[in-house]
Amino acid sequence: MSASEAIETLAWDASKCIYAYDLALQQGVGIHAKTWKAAGRNGPQVIEMETRTGAGLAITGRMSEGTSSEAASGFTLSVFTTPAGLAEMMPALAGLPSSEVCASTRAIIQVPAVTTVEPSLSLSPSLAGLSSVLPIVPEQLAIVVSGGAQEAVDIAAASYSVTTSHVAHIFDHYSSARELSKLTKRAAAQPKQSNSIEQALSQAGYALFDYSGSKSATDVIVVVNGVFASNVKEAVKNDASVGVITVRLLRPWDSTKFLEALPASAQRIHVLDDVASAYVDGPVYQDVLSTLFEQPGRRPVVRSVRVTAEDLASYVASPSALKAALATHVPSVAKAAVAASSAKKIAFWTGSSLSALPQQLAQSFLATSAIQTRLLSNSDAFAKPGGITLARLLLAPATNPVVAPIDSVLPLQGGVSGSDLIVVADASLLSSHDILSGAAPQSAVLVLTSQAADEVVAGAHASTLDIIRQRSLHVYLFDAERDAKESDLHLARAQIAFLRLYIGGEASIEVFERVVRAIVGSNVLGTAVDKLVRAVWDGLHSIAIPAATTEVTKKGEEPAPLKPFQFNAVSLTGFAELVAGSVRNGPVSAPWHVAAKHLLFPEAYGTEPPASPLEPPTITALRPDMPIETFLVTCSVNQRLTPTSYNRNVFHMEFDTAGTGLTYKLGEALGVHGWNDENDVLDFCKWYGVNPDLVISVPLPATAGGTGAAAGRRKVTRTVFQTLQQQIDLFGRPPKSFFAALATYATSKREQLALRFVAAPEGASQLKKYGEKDTVNYADVLALYPSARPSIEELAVIVEEIKERHYSIASAQSFVGDRVDLLVVAVDWVTPSGKFGIGARSHCIFPDVLYLGTPKYGQCTRYLANLKVGSKVTVSIKPSVMKAPPSELQPIIMAGLGTGAAPFRAFMQHRSLLKSQGNEVGPMIYYFGSRHRSQEYLYGEEIEAYVKDGILTHVGLAFSRDSDSKVYIQHKMMQDGKHLAGMLGNDDGKPEHEGVFYLCGPTWPVPDVHAALVDALTNYAGKTVESATEFIEQLKEDERYVLEVY
Repeated sequence: MSASEAIETLAWDASKCIYAYDLALQQGVGIHAKTWKAAGRNGPQVIEMETRTGAGLAITGRMSEGTSSEAASGFTLSVFTTPAGLAEMMPALAGLPSSEVCASTRAIIQVPAVTTVEPSLSLSPSLAGLSSVLPIVPEQLAIVVSGGAQEAVDIAAASYSVTTSHVAHIFDHYSSARELSKLTKRAAAQPKQSNSIEQALSQAGYALFDYSGSKSATDVIVVVNGVFASNVKEAVKNDASVGVITVRLLRPWDSTKFLEALPASAQRIHVLDDVASAYVDGPVYQDVLSTLFEQPGRRPVVRSVRVTAEDLASYVASPSALKAALATHVPSVAKAAVAASSAKKIAFWTGSSLSALPQQLAQSFLATSAIQTRLLSNSDAFAKPGGITLARLLLAPATNPVVAPIDSVLPLQGGVSGSDLIVVADASLLSSHDILSGAAPQSAVLVLTSQAADEVVAGAHASTLDIIRQRSLHVYLFDAERDAKESDLHLARAQIAFLRLYIGGEASIEVFERVVRAIVGSNVLGTAVDKLVRAVWDGLHSIAIPAATTEVTKKGEEPAPLKPFQFNAVSLTGFAELVAGSVRNGPVSAPWHVAAKHLLFPEAYGTEPPASPLEPPTITALRPDMPIETFLVTCSVNQRLTPTSYNRNVFHMEFDTAGTGLTYKLGEALGVHGWNDENDVLDFCKWYGVNPDLVISVPLPATAGGTGAAAGRRKVTRTVFQTLQQQIDLFGRPPKSFFAALATYATSKREQLALRFVAAPEGASQLKKYGEKDTVNYADVLALYPSARPSIEELAVIVEEIKERHYSIASAQSFVGDRVDLLVVAVDWVTPSGKFGIGARSHCIFPDVLYLGTPKYGQCTRYLANLKVGSKVTVSIKPSVMKAPPSELQPIIMAGLGTGAAPFRAFMQHRSLLKSQGNEVGPMIYYFGSRHRSQEYLYGEEIEAYVKDGILTHVGLAFSRDSDSKVYIQHKMMQDGKHLAGMLGNDDGKPEHEGVFYLCGPTWPVPDVHAALVDALTNYAGKTVESATEFIEQLKEDERYVLEVY
């Protein structure tokens, strides 16, 4: 059993009543007492209590003499609460009965040292919550702090023997007290005539202060007992110049005993104090300082080292971080060697499936006296629906046990030696979480899954595969559920698979079977053990990880980084609804009244309260789901520039920005947060069979994986129609991960295999065909594989968010004022195969068969083309490489193809304004290319006016379809080679004469344009081809050769 459970047993046996406060119950302390009482076990009364201001009044009220019939005969009241709860009740505890009546009536407060850290909600062993109330601890209350598991049990028992005071016992529930290990549970000692806390501790074999280290240490670290103290001692134990004093009795403070523990050689004392703020000294520092101040003669220097709850959690999770922090105060610590552990270190990553595997294995090893067994489980309740658990198992020879904390030997954040074996009971974690970074080189990884090897590799994150390759990890697969109808049989098969790797690959099947029989017996649920052994022997196999590919990931398609594990729950038992799936961190559908709650109770849903009762509550950010600043602008102009008879719709847009605070620079891009087409969304809802008016709450993507106060908790509530129109990229291009996710929902075996094939490396060509030739979208894929029908809530998880589309701004704010202009071409096409058209047509009803030759449209350009004047649009600003040159006198050469003319219109406007104000400006050359002058001479009238006004010194127009021989801008540039060479190759050393070349448009003309510039430099600037090429490369470095192509 764990020490925490043993402490509850002691409290049950020694108390007449138990007060279990909610904060303790949330951390799993008091749960056993509740369960025992509910089961009808004879014992004390168990009362659940709430933590609030004045929480201690219930304790003092019940115990005060004359206020209860129990006071006459005397009784013991046990209390379970956390450091935060103890701080809340401390003022009221001044009313506890004095020492004269403590012998018969006393309160024993058992305090698990676990603190929730805001805003991440992770857990820390910090006692910072007590720092502000320690000065007001009443004299009739002793506070004692235990360290390891056995010590926690011993001191808990000793606390019930104290007769001269009440006792608050703080124990390490963060780690050691939760360990499953062998313990000697001591019965509560019988009270003597007068037994003080000092006497009780002495009888149990513990001092008020412990000193560890050399007797000649010059630096002494003072730290309160607990897991942090154990880790500190482990970090400095090989440094002879450093000693550690562990404070076991926090109140009352005994100066004499502290001085007895302090070595005479101490020159510097470093007090590691749990504090709520890094700017305020802690109470232990004040105690040590006052103790030494009273001593005559030369005194050691006392330094305060303030440790916040966040810092403490990171130090306990990472020994290297702790050692680095200590070295800033005691430099010699950095040089101290770290002793290798003799233990076998094993890590288990489990979800709801096979969650009992680590404990069952630990119980098996605990049955033998030859092996020291320690198991510690930590959970992350918010990692995924149902949460995940990391269980760390240490196995060492009983003759050479490991006494260091598990957090020191096998820390949460990896370690020097790492895990010898990692068991993964949920294969999906390989794609989502950082679970292998703590693996030792060449160690084994056992993945319990029904997936094939290629499916596991295809589903794993690239970073996970990199770790496997870099550390030469040996990965094994085993299907624990195959041919196993009972869950206990699954567990037994998984346990036997673990034992196969534990005993090593050289053991014969006969030796393997003898080991298994000794642990699990001769049969499991009526199945002979030799049959299970043979199933594991034949079914456990290693897999090969293919070499890393050199394939370059396209921008915007990079996979999300692996999520770190966060310790935020001691157990998932307290998250029953979460484990069952009824309460999830993912999308949840609900009736309309859920949305109404957001309006009625804005403070509960993270919204700002309204400025007046007449205004509706709002979230201050326009798009709280976006990590960037957004603005709401108004469409004032939407004008087609090309004739309606022309097959390309190029249109000019203007947005009014007055009062929005939006500002932009020359060359920057406008991000438009477009919506899906309304009719397409309604058609999809009808075809998919979902009510568009149903309300659905979707996590905000900007906070779901973050560390802010709303990380993983804040959701946006919309109707299904709004979600599919405004948030979910239903008509966007699906990545490989979508096919893998969709395969899990397919009920048809054929479709499931087909989807898995597309997601596998072998299906790369099919995936490319879907994406580049057939241009399928998410809705198309759902129609292609009709047996894969995730619910609308699940669809909101596996389909990506709509991303903003960026367009070069076609205006200069200095010229147009409160306005931003865009030049956009509507993107539409017919699929080359004439096969996939689902979801792309306007006003279509999704059918059961595929349309042939259906036209498709760019999501955002379609949205913009259909905007009406007066419509509100959400936009953002993105910096660009198209920056104006530093000097307005520098020559500018601009080459724009089609809508690539947009940023150059802004350049022209800006210099036109400067010239109209009497400022001198440099020359500008403009090259423009499109198909037909009569149809696509974009902003032609403005261009002619700028030429007439002298803003543009030269214009090269290339309309490729207006003559029999196609003419492109590179041809115009070659005709102007002398002029270009003079502007770019100026060598007079004056920065204002250094020309800048810009190209904006598609990628295809880049090589020809580059060749035209090289030709100009070789013919008119005296350069060779090689030196001209090098010159252009230098222009790139100097930001004088700028390309924005797509």
